Amino acid sequence: MVYKHKLLEWLLILIATIIISYSLSSGSVRAEDNISFWRSLDSEITILSKQFKVSEKLVRAIIRCEGMGDSKAINPNIDDKGNVWSIDFGSMQINNYFHANSMKKLGLDYFNEYDSLKYGIMLLSTEGTQHWKSSSYCWSKLI
Repeated sequence: MVYKHKLLEWLLILIATIIISYSLSSGSVRAEDNISFWRSLDSEITILSKQFKVSEKLVRAIIRCEGMGDSKAINPNIDDKGNVWSIDFGSMQINNYFHANSMKKLGLDYFNEYDSLKYGIMLLSTEGTQHWKSSSYCWSKLI
């Protein structure tokens, strides 16, 4: 019964986070929001990797191990008491607790799959692989 309660709590937090994120957005349409019409997420990986001078092979390996190729992957981080303390989103699993405010300052939407990818590649470019060290056992085999 406790497990079902925690699962329900997690789902409510997740739904609330998504609703709040979208309600706080300006409502304006940006060119980046329509990018899928012109380019695929796959081609965006190539373009952003070149733009930020990071290994495309490394980016693709991290994506495979972190988000399992799902550009809208959502995974909660749960503490030892069973409480959700943060959420990882997108193909590179960007953590909202540590990065949502920085993304907002850059004009990037945490729940936008392209913005999440761009921010992840920017992080990789400026800070290296430290944000993905917990999955290095996986992606290091792929590069």
